[in-house]
Amino acid sequence: MSPEERQLLAGLFERTRSAAGAQRDQEAESFIAEQLKSQPGAPYLLAQTVLVQDQALQAANQRLQELDSRVKELESRPQQSGGFLGGLFGGAQRQAPP
Repeated sequence: MSPEERQLLAGLFERTRSAAGAQRDQEAESFIAEQLKSQPGAPYLLAQTVLVQDQALQAANQRLQELDSRVKELESRPQQSGGFLGGLFGGAQRQAPP
């Protein structure tokens, strides 16, 4: 395990520690405990899944922010007239973006 992986796991368990006082569904908790007894490797796989999904969500959020910035940049540019023939045949009647 790399130091980065250890840090990710430590962060994951810190989040679970901070949520330990939250109210839990007893039926769900019992079911999960039963499943863990029959699948002792499940916590390892669940931790991997959570970390991979966290990374994917962070990457998706970063991409959304980049795209949002790009949209704002493009919206802030003045509209071009379309050139010499741009106004012919209703070409200049563009609707503003929502």
